[in-house]
Amino acid sequence: LQNIVESAQDLDSSSRSTIAKCDNIATAMTELAQSSVEIAQSAERAMGDTTTMNNKVVDCQTQSELSYRSVQSLLEQINATEQCMAELANDTQSIGQIVETINS
Repeated sequence: LQNIVESAQDLDSSSRSTIAKCDNIATAMTELAQSSVEIAQSAERAMGDTTTMNNKVVDCQTQSELSYRSVQSLLEQINATEQCMAELANDTQSIGQIVETINS
């Protein structure tokens, strides 16, 4: 009978130890799950930030292209103005020669 009591006590002690270990494992799993949730939330925020930055880069690229086209258009207008001024200078010189001929 003493052996049965001692075996029961050993079994009780072993069971309590197993329960404690199971509790520790459950706690660790809960903490791991929470960490996984936090990592997922961080990844989601990072993805959102990446999307925002990508949109800003696309906007910047679009603005750069528009600016480039504006500068090209301005350059074309400057060249056309320069050509008109050269023609005007030639016309002025011709008119001056005609007036000089008339006055002579």
